[in-house]
Amino acid sequence: MVKLLRNTYLLFWVAFIATFPLIASQASVLYPTHFEKIALPYEANTVECTFKDSQGMIWLGTRRGLFTYDGYNVRKQLDGNIHAIAEGGENSLCIGSDNGIFWYDIKSLRIIFPYKSIPKVGDVRVLENIGKRLFVGTKSEGVFCLNRTNGKWSNYKLASNDNDIVFAFEQVGKDIYIAHYSGLSRISHSGAIYDEGVNDNVYALWYDKARSSLWIGTEHGLICKDMKNGFAKEVITGTTINQIEPSPTGEIHLSSEYGLTIFNPSDRSTKTICHYANAFNKGLPSNTIHQIKFYGDELWITTDRGVAFAQSSPIFNTEDLQSLSKSSAGNVISSVYVDSDHGMWFGGDNGVLHVTKNSSKWFKVGTGLKKSKVRKIFEDRDNDIWIATDASIARYDKAHDKFSYYTLTDPLGRNANWAYDIYEDKHGRLWVATYMSGLFVVDKKKLLTSNGFVKTGVSPFSAFEDITSAIYQFIPDASGLLWANTIKGLACINTNTMSVSLKKEMYIDNMVLHGHVLWIDVQGKLYRYDIRKNKLEDTKFQLGEGMIHSFVKENQRIWMSTSAGLFYIDNPSGEINPYKSLGQPFTAGMYLKEKGEILWGGEDFVCHQFLPEEIRQQDNSKVYITNITENSETINGLNPRFCPVITLNTGNDILIELATFDYDNKSTETFFYKIGEDGEWHALPSGTNRIALAHMASGTHQLIVTTDPEYHERNLSVYKLTVPYPWYLRWWALTSYVMMLAAIVYILSSLYKRRQMAKFYQRERERVMALTQQKIDFFVDMSHELKTPLSLITAPLDRLIDDAANAKLRDGLRTIRANAAKLNSLIRRIMDLKQLEIEGESRLLSTRIDLVALIKGCADEFSDISRERQVTIDVQSSHATILMYADSVKMQMIMRNILSNAMRFVPDKSGKIDIRVSKASEKISIDVVDNGPGVKHSELSKLFDRHFVGSNTTTGSGIGLSIVKKYVELHGGNVKARNEGGIAINH
Repeated sequence: MVKLLRNTYLLFWVAFIATFPLIASQASVLYPTHFEKIALPYEANTVECTFKDSQGMIWLGTRRGLFTYDGYNVRKQLDGNIHAIAEGGENSLCIGSDNGIFWYDIKSLRIIFPYKSIPKVGDVRVLENIGKRLFVGTKSEGVFCLNRTNGKWSNYKLASNDNDIVFAFEQVGKDIYIAHYSGLSRISHSGAIYDEGVNDNVYALWYDKARSSLWIGTEHGLICKDMKNGFAKEVITGTTINQIEPSPTGEIHLSSEYGLTIFNPSDRSTKTICHYANAFNKGLPSNTIHQIKFYGDELWITTDRGVAFAQSSPIFNTEDLQSLSKSSAGNVISSVYVDSDHGMWFGGDNGVLHVTKNSSKWFKVGTGLKKSKVRKIFEDRDNDIWIATDASIARYDKAHDKFSYYTLTDPLGRNANWAYDIYEDKHGRLWVATYMSGLFVVDKKKLLTSNGFVKTGVSPFSAFEDITSAIYQFIPDASGLLWANTIKGLACINTNTMSVSLKKEMYIDNMVLHGHVLWIDVQGKLYRYDIRKNKLEDTKFQLGEGMIHSFVKENQRIWMSTSAGLFYIDNPSGEINPYKSLGQPFTAGMYLKEKGEILWGGEDFVCHQFLPEEIRQQDNSKVYITNITENSETINGLNPRFCPVITLNTGNDILIELATFDYDNKSTETFFYKIGEDGEWHALPSGTNRIALAHMASGTHQLIVTTDPEYHERNLSVYKLTVPYPWYLRWWALTSYVMMLAAIVYILSSLYKRRQMAKFYQRERERVMALTQQKIDFFVDMSHELKTPLSLITAPLDRLIDDAANAKLRDGLRTIRANAAKLNSLIRRIMDLKQLEIEGESRLLSTRIDLVALIKGCADEFSDISRERQVTIDVQSSHATILMYADSVKMQMIMRNILSNAMRFVPDKSGKIDIRVSKASEKISIDVVDNGPGVKHSELSKLFDRHFVGSNTTTGSGIGLSIVKKYVELHGGNVKARNEGGIAINH
């Protein structure tokens, strides 16, 4: 039965569709609309859906994967056949594909798993977040619902067969309506599912809450169902409605077989936009639409041939002169005027174009003008149109649709052929500004009744000829003054007294008067002149290499068209605000108060700028880095628009891509950037977004970017780019360098301290030696003084001994003589030491001596002290006589010093000193052995050092044994000290 009913319905549709083109043609108006078409790779040209994330990036789901679009570039992120995209959470997307659903983190650009369990939902065709629930429409598995709060899933089976396809969801009250291939269903708030009885394929839904109406797009048209009384009626028939999307202006956008249909619910009128083969920027890429989506006032349409973007309520509506004039002629427009009859006039370097509601006409050389250069269009009090040209002034004759010229001359023979400006005062006089011919003032009635030639009297401004000889522009104020841009600068002309005063000597490009303030352009720099206070102020607004093309006064604002975009000045605050970037600058304009718009003119185009009640300032507050490459390779794992600090790899061949996600202005916006707070600002060419840096040094650099040409701090975006240091400059390398440096400093410091200590010890040693030398010198000197009286003692003693008869007296005298001899020996030793110092201890006075006799004689010298201390001195020799060449004095000193040293350490009563002399072949050895305490082993090697005193004594100077060593070595021998075996001398 159901099948029969459907067939009957289809027969009715077939009969009805033949009448649709007639109905559609009566209700539809085909018109060209500007669309920005986005090119994708050919294999991914079938685009199913779009999604705009929180920052503004557009995500595109295609038959060949997931792509992003930032206004400049399309980049592939994932493979797969993507049908739907929905918000998946903070900075994540939920994506529906042929293989189910998954979540994608847009910061890390990775697939994530926010929920423990995800059912196998099959082929997903639609995703919709409604409240805290995510609804998933599939191809054959029905409807799935995720409670995003607790992560639990529900599954709803449709009443139709398993091959049913779900296309859309819409919430009405607490119920959820489902558009699917077999009709319309509803999930009640209790969870029950009902069939709503639409016997057609349902593709789209939209609930109009204001009208309490549910709009249903079906295979055969558009149905509107009143949700209060349940009544449904067909609104559009004869075409398939796949998508329904309301616009911000209240119209409904529908995808049909004819392309995009715009339906007005109020008057039921429709307009259709379709694909145009001969116009790239007009119409759609294709009539096959997959999705219509509004993001604010941005309209995005996906088709099987790419994506199209447009503004639903455009601020600017641009038309080329060709479409207005139906002519191929062009014009750089310098003057725009809309007359009292609503006719539009566009004058420039190629004549003037007059456009009315029903016609257009171009006046130029050959078609009514003597010269094509038109500088000013002016309407007088009688609503006549005048033009100032390079062939004097001319008036438009409405009756004959032509221009009548008037030649003005003065007594000096000058004429007004190069006319720059024209004005009518309250007395009905025309003021004509000229170049190099001065200022002409003529009665308009007299001019109109003339035959086209008027000779004026003597100029009232002859006294001001240096100022008025060339006037480029003048502006009247409320008090009857004309403010003029003259060859000398800013001048004021009183139309009542005919006086002229030069206010500011300066070069002026253009100016506009608003209230009591003149805004003056001087080569791209803006000044503010108060005409009441005669005060000129610098506004700090300057365009660098650019220029200000035109001014337009509108209510409490002044609009400036510049090479850097469109700005507006707020009065009376004087604040200058950027508004929009422009592809081409406006060279002239006029405010139309009745329409609430500005009519602009440029090079070969005119533009209507619609002014809403509240001006929405262009948002320059955020510029994003959307991509960075180094050495032509993208930095993996990095989504730079989420990273205020970006770490690079090498810092070489860096390409930084920027975006504001202002898709309507992407071809005209200008990016400014600098490196570091103190860096210089650079401007990228308009419509380009790439910063190329050949090399960045290691370290952290501040990249500051904006689209605000004034560089206001609130509009700056700051990123930090970190370039790693090479391995030898990393922290651990620097740490090791510091440690090495510290070690080197420590070593050098230690060496320095040791050297200083050595120098200190050396100085102390030299001081001690100097002191010792002083002592020796003293003893030597004293010994020398003692030698003479001692010799005077010993000589008489010898005689007394010889003469003494008393034996006891003689023994006493001999004892005195022996002690005197010992004293003399000590004196001689001291003097020998001095002699040793003088002679450098290197001279030998060798004679042939008997060594054994010399040693015995030295031993006898100690006989008295040995008897007194009961010390035994024993001399033994292997030969009775040993003859050799030697210095007898030095040999005696050797033996005396050795014996003297031994006598100091042997004990009294038991002391024993043995001297053994031996000769074997050419070697002579002398061993002196005593039974004294010996010397510490560690001190043996120092025993023969000068001034060394052992630790087992506090007497002695440490000189005797050093003399022994020196004298032995002078004789070619060696001496050694042993704790066992005594002192051994070998020669």
